[in-house]
Amino acid sequence: MHSIYSIGKTALLFAFFTLLTFTGKANNFSKWTAHHNNGEKFNYALGLMIGDNFSKNLGLNSKNFNVYDFCKSVETSLNSNDKKLITEASTSFANEAQTIATAKSENKTAPVLSKDFAKNAGLYFGNAFKNAGMSSKDFNSAEFQQGLLSGMGELVPEIEMSRADEILKTEFESFRAQIGEKNAAAGKQFLLDNKKKNKKIKTTASGIQYLVIKKGKGPKPGPEDKVLTHYHGTHIDGSVFDSSVDRGEPIEFPLNAVIAGWTEILQLMPKGSKWKVFIPSELAYGEQGSQGGIGPNETLIFEIELLSIEK
Repeated sequence: MHSIYSIGKTALLFAFFTLLTFTGKANNFSKWTAHHNNGEKFNYALGLMIGDNFSKNLGLNSKNFNVYDFCKSVETSLNSNDKKLITEASTSFANEAQTIATAKSENKTAPVLSKDFAKNAGLYFGNAFKNAGMSSKDFNSAEFQQGLLSGMGELVPEIEMSRADEILKTEFESFRAQIGEKNAAAGKQFLLDNKKKNKKIKTTASGIQYLVIKKGKGPKPGPEDKVLTHYHGTHIDGSVFDSSVDRGEPIEFPLNAVIAGWTEILQLMPKGSKWKVFIPSELAYGEQGSQGGIGPNETLIFEIELLSIEK
C-alpha cells in the first residue's frame, strides 16, 4: 500500500515473520546459559519474540543461523546512517526470507542460505527498531542474544511469550511517544521557517502550506472523485519515503480514501497542476505514523501533479 493512503491503528510490535541462520559456531552454544539477573528486561523480551518467530515461521535455529552476525548487524544498523546499505541489505533479506518461507509452507527442502543472510537480517531489523524509536543506547546485545537463543529453543525461556509481548508493547509505546514529541516540535518549527523563507508559499485555513510549481487549466476534483497523480514524498530533512515518480508509475485513488491533507489540497488543484505541498502531521499520519517509514507526528512534503480526474 502506498504511503499516502489512510491507515488504521496498527500494532506497535513488528510482524516477526522472516528469519535467519547460523553457520560455523554451533559448538559454542552448548556452553551458553541464561545469566542475566532480570528476565523481564526489554532486550531479552525482544530477542525472545524474534527467536520464537524465526524458529516457528522459518525453521531457523542456532545450527543454521549465525546469531553472532545477526546481533552485531542489529547494533551496526542502529548506529548507521548509510541508507543505501540498509536498503540493499533489507531488500536482499526480504527476498531470501520469502523464498525460505515459501519452501517451508510447501514442505520443500529449504534453500541454502547466502553467507550474508544473517548480516542482512540484522541490518533490516536494526533499521526497523530505529524506525520504531529505539536508539543504540537502548540496545543490549548480550541480553538480546540470550532472548534470541531462548526463543529458538537453545535455552529455557525465563518469561512467557505473553509477558514478552506486554514488555515490548510498553517499551515501544514509550519510544514512539518520545520520538513523536521530537517530530512534532521539529515539524512546527519547519513550517514556521518555511513560510518565512519563501513569500510565494500560501497557507490554507487548516495549516497546509503549498507552492504552485505549474498552474493547471482544467477542472478541480470533488471529494468523491478518483484522481490520477504523480507524487514525490519526502521527510522534512529531504529524504524520500515514497515516490510514484521514482517508480515511473502514477497512482489512481478515490480522493476520500487518502490522508486528510491530500483530500483537502487536491480539491484546490486544477487538473494539470503541479504543487509542492507541506502537510502538518495532524493532516498526515498523526501520532500513529505509517508502516512506510513515517514516524509519529511527522510533517511531510509532497510534490503532487494532478494528471486526470474521473467523476
